[in-house]
Amino acid sequence: KWIAARPLDRLGVARNDTRERLFFFNLLSSFCNVIIRIMTKRCAITAVSILCAPVLVFASFDRNLYFGMTNDPDVRTLQEFLQEQMVYEGPVTGNFLTLTRDGVRRFQEREEITPASGYFGPVTRAHTNALMHENGEVLVDAQAEERVATIAFLRGRIAELERQIVELRVRIEQETAAAPTEAVSPPVQTPESIGTTTAEITPTEKATSTTASAARFDGMTLGGTATMQFPAATGPFKVGDITLTNGTARPVLLSQIRTTVNDTMNSTRNRGRKTFFTVRDGTQDSDVMISRNAYTFNSNAPIYGPNVGELNISYPVSFTAGETRTSGVWLEDFEYVESGTLEIVFSSFSASDAVAASGTFRFILTRQ
Repeated sequence: KWIAARPLDRLGVARNDTRERLFFFNLLSSFCNVIIRIMTKRCAITAVSILCAPVLVFASFDRNLYFGMTNDPDVRTLQEFLQEQMVYEGPVTGNFLTLTRDGVRRFQEREEITPASGYFGPVTRAHTNALMHENGEVLVDAQAEERVATIAFLRGRIAELERQIVELRVRIEQETAAAPTEAVSPPVQTPESIGTTTAEITPTEKATSTTASAARFDGMTLGGTATMQFPAATGPFKVGDITLTNGTARPVLLSQIRTTVNDTMNSTRNRGRKTFFTVRDGTQDSDVMISRNAYTFNSNAPIYGPNVGELNISYPVSFTAGETRTSGVWLEDFEYVESGTLEIVFSSFSASDAVAASGTFRFILTRQ
């Protein structure tokens, strides 16, 4: 239904729509792969259950049960079995009294066990154990067959999705090749041209300059640099601002920003300590919080070089075409640092579409 609501124009260029479909198919294919891994693991567990069925799965009776027994766990299991066999309507109490004896007698009559006296002896026990074992095996086998069939179906679906993904990739390449290009290359700005006033630029030059600015980078541009001293007092403090600009002509939804943490701190209080990096939609601590991300520092002090870790920042923020946003980053639950340096550097990000990245951000905290 989702695909049918978004038909492609075969006569024109529909790069964004095609990318949306490619992303959808990739997402669905990944989801099916996850389901297969789960179902495969469950089938492996089922196989172990089948092999170990006499020990792990099925109950069995190894002693005789008779009228007058009270508070007995085997009698309780017998009553549950008789209920499943529709020959006992009493409560499960563990007491072998009149209702239980009548239930055993009805079971013996139905299964043609003689004499049908209500005594749960060797013959009735053997027959009951065989029946429970047989029913249990049928149940497990049916579940295993169903899961194997499900995995086969999902594998077929993934093969079909991969085929459609290949077709969509080919189509994107064709559409990109068929897209019209500018006949005139945008001029490169020089230091002299930067100082030109608006009055000196003709309308044609204005249009060319605008085109050059828009085509500067088709992706997400990142920026942000801050260097500061470690605070003398504990408590939340700001480490810097991240600025992101969507240079594409389409909306972009980010999901995560990945950073590298280089730690050369001399701080026993922070060794093995769990801290939190809080990101806000703005530069003030009163702005709306986007995410609060835990990071635990290495418990060992750096000796031959920095302790290197990865901080994954949850960043579910949508950017319209050309939009710029600035987000502040705060550090919480952080203790005093005697000396050394802490550096947080951008490494990559995840987005809903294949978007290139330009620029970086780097936050440095230090004390000599």
